[in-house]
Amino acid sequence: DADALSAQILSLARCAEKLGFTAGRFGMGEPASQEAKTWWLMGVNDRLKKANRRSYQEIMYEICRVPGPVARPELPARLLDEALIARCRTMLGLAAGRKVIGLNTGGGGRWQCKKWTVGGFVELIRRLRKQAPEAALLLYGGPEEETFNAAIMKECAVQVADLGCRNSVGDFVSLVSLADVVFTMDSLGFHIAVALGKRTV
Repeated sequence: DADALSAQILSLARCAEKLGFTAGRFGMGEPASQEAKTWWLMGVNDRLKKANRRSYQEIMYEICRVPGPVARPELPARLLDEALIARCRTMLGLAAGRKVIGLNTGGGGRWQCKKWTVGGFVELIRRLRKQAPEAALLLYGGPEEETFNAAIMKECAVQVADLGCRNSVGDFVSLVSLADVVFTMDSLGFHIAVALGKRTV
């Protein structure tokens, strides 16, 4: 990754060849290999980024010299905590066949503009309640979203079940597995939902 911390770690690595990004003169990421140069240039030149038609995954495969095609991410079922899933199903009344929609508010700390608003989630919850009244709505988030999710719950407490913001990554994976459809920002929640084969918005 071109992230400064990741680049500094690779700079410290003792190896014959480095792929990706190392720390430059001022500690920021710069290409360590020719394959990484294209991605780095897109990061500093909007014209190149807009002209790009390859996926992020295709570019990462190229940087890492991994042959394609790009594989869909997967999470093995053994990582799921079946006891936690069963407890949640009972506690939330998630009978077999009932549609479950997960709403993940997390968007990571790096790109603040890709996060949605409290009002946007409140409106989504209200629309889902009207269009799919039988569905269970679950609210997810990470530690950074505690205040954000509390504001959503203040408006929609009887319409959505709050699954908390202090779950371990393992528990979060199991909780996301409860949903049939997941609404999420580009974050850990997105990658987990895709890897679990969920319909993901």
